[in-house]
Amino acid sequence: MTCPRSSFYAPRLWNQGKAWIDFTPARTPAELDAAIRTGWVCYDPHEMFPGDLERAITYFSRLALEAAKRMPGRKFVVIDELGWSVSGHKLPFPLKQTVQSGRRWGLDGVFMGQQPNELHNTIRCQLTEVVCFQLTDERALEFPRKFGFDPEAIRALDPAKHQFICRNNRGGEQRG
Repeated sequence: MTCPRSSFYAPRLWNQGKAWIDFTPARTPAELDAAIRTGWVCYDPHEMFPGDLERAITYFSRLALEAAKRMPGRKFVVIDELGWSVSGHKLPFPLKQTVQSGRRWGLDGVFMGQQPNELHNTIRCQLTEVVCFQLTDERALEFPRKFGFDPEAIRALDPAKHQFICRNNRGGEQRG
């Protein structure tokens, strides 16, 4: 996996109890400032914003966008379980700015969630690639179907083998 010099993560990326990317999470403004200077940020919002993940994603999005404006090169903001922080009906303005204008400062986004229908339409409309693991819920399959996926192929994916289907907005597809 090739990683850019500057990345912002919220929260930590996990797989079966082990970190995929093992960073000490930043939990305070001072720790975030120190992490930004290294070019890698793993943000755990639960200390600063206990029980208020929408406020946390607002803060984090503003922070990532402002840091991206001051840093050279390509950057990524990676947000795991975005559906926990925002609903399909309301998108915090700083996250909307990050999604719609972040590329101007070299900031791209990677957004993950268990159900694509929980992602706000502003985010879904900006996607150039979508990776699906097994989904079985009809509502969760609506967006992948519109993006060109075969819903039955998605249902048939084996989660124990980490099978996936990835499609881009030009019709390209990869399976694994």
